[in-house]
Amino acid sequence: MKRLPYYMIPSYYLKIDSVPLKDNGKLDRKALPIPDAKDFMSDYVAPTNDIEEKICNAMAKVLKLGRVGINDDFYEMGGDSLASIELIQECDLPGLNAGEVFRGRTPEKIAKLYEEIHANDDGIDPDEKNKEALQSEHPLTTEQLYMIDYQLYTPSSTMYNLFSVMKADKELFDPETLAKAMKTVIEAHPALLTTFAYNDEGELVQRYTPDIMQDIHAERLSEFEFRFVKDTLVYPFKIIGGKLFRCRIFETEKSVYIFFDVHHSLFDGTSFKVFLGGVGKAFMGMPIEPDYYYLMLKQREDAVNTKLYEESKKYFEDRYDGIEWSTYPTIDHESRENAMGEMLTSLGIEQPQMTAMERSYKISRNEFFITVAALAISIYNNKPDIKLSWIYNGREDLRMMNSVGLLFRDLPIGIRFKDEMTIRDVFADVHDQVQKGIEHSCYPYVDLNNQVAENESAYLLYQQDIRDVGGFEGFDIEQIDVRQNQAASQTILDMEILDGADGLQLMIDFAASRYDESSIEKFKDIYVKTAQSLVTHNSQKDVTIGELKQKLSDKKNFFKLVKGIFSKKK
Repeated sequence: MKRLPYYMIPSYYLKIDSVPLKDNGKLDRKALPIPDAKDFMSDYVAPTNDIEEKICNAMAKVLKLGRVGINDDFYEMGGDSLASIELIQECDLPGLNAGEVFRGRTPEKIAKLYEEIHANDDGIDPDEKNKEALQSEHPLTTEQLYMIDYQLYTPSSTMYNLFSVMKADKELFDPETLAKAMKTVIEAHPALLTTFAYNDEGELVQRYTPDIMQDIHAERLSEFEFRFVKDTLVYPFKIIGGKLFRCRIFETEKSVYIFFDVHHSLFDGTSFKVFLGGVGKAFMGMPIEPDYYYLMLKQREDAVNTKLYEESKKYFEDRYDGIEWSTYPTIDHESRENAMGEMLTSLGIEQPQMTAMERSYKISRNEFFITVAALAISIYNNKPDIKLSWIYNGREDLRMMNSVGLLFRDLPIGIRFKDEMTIRDVFADVHDQVQKGIEHSCYPYVDLNNQVAENESAYLLYQQDIRDVGGFEGFDIEQIDVRQNQAASQTILDMEILDGADGLQLMIDFAASRYDESSIEKFKDIYVKTAQSLVTHNSQKDVTIGELKQKLSDKKNFFKLVKGIFSKKK
């Protein structure tokens, strides 16, 4: 073999005087010297200015390396999206964001980008900019518009109500103090005090309307009464002109109950954790970090007129347009109704297995489950070209980490499976698309495409357990199930990976009017078996897609597959 595949090319070389052997003449791997990563960086080039030095030092600290030069690639050295957030925290460079880290990659290029982008900063304090943004109306984001359009298709539904009822110990939580804390946190997050309206041009806009806030007081009732009240709490919001959150505190003879409900157009999964963390702080009398939701809206509006926005538009169109993608498991029935269906199952995968897989392939947990989702759809549909969407947090600037709002980005993944492709090839492709998707996330490719019904795709969401009550660790708090009245499906189908106290679980939300339950059961089995097979196979063997399909089809006669379907010439 004259050329090695890229993933077999060593990152570093270590010269040894002799090869250690065992008594039987075989290589003694344990006796080989252990490489030290700091000794194998690219040719070291020292920082030439203060910005480069800050970035080099921060990279070394985050990646636990002895030193980093200005030409060393953050992601080739083990960085990922989470590590990029740690990096910008360590850099102490105002305004540096994860997008600039993704695009620059090396300290030299990141520093150059930072200087170019922030050279014209006006020096105005972010708090002043945020205050100005709060006083203006703003168009809805593309993500919000898509969600509102879908909601207005079934206006009397609770399809986008994000609600929770938590039960707390009366001995630990004084009801009125808790009610005051909830009010404090709601007032600290402008997105919750936002209303939608039409402006004079007939465009839907969002405005900060703090006057909609009302006092919250504990409501006293018996446990018997609460059993009936709790199932009446969730009902549709008035989308245009109405308050888009509800909060109530109930005190019974035994417990305190916290009810919170908010429309998804103003709240995402990260928001829930930020919000609960704030409640914990407010209850204990601690300050809450500033929320820059409206400043973030202004920045996203300004991004539309940048060179990066045009480059990002071209990147997505060049990579994903013009291909006949299969975008979700084949539906059983054509229907305009969107009754909600849901299926939850354990993935049967242990955390050590996931950790070992992530280290072996140098991919994130999110990237692993994206790959599984695409392969499961490919097998189910008997189609080679699969495109789906995944959710990126969207909070790139350190100041935005404590902001509540619909701030995530929908990003695409497209895989063209072939039998001869190895799993390592597929993982590398997904890893590349995830990184480039984040780099170009200023352009809302998925949501713009979803405005055309035939372009709509399934979603894969990797998230912590939605029942997690982060911010109240150590307290005796539990989630209470309540009825979702007038429920409806948000999408044709999405897959959520819940990673929490109950282990790794797969939740499939689907349009029950389009899928038979038996079909979702079959797809669920394919997903679970695919995940289990990928996470347990020997990473030292370069298994191909064809071999993986054969393994799945042979395992207890699980399902039959047509061999070679991904190798057909087009």
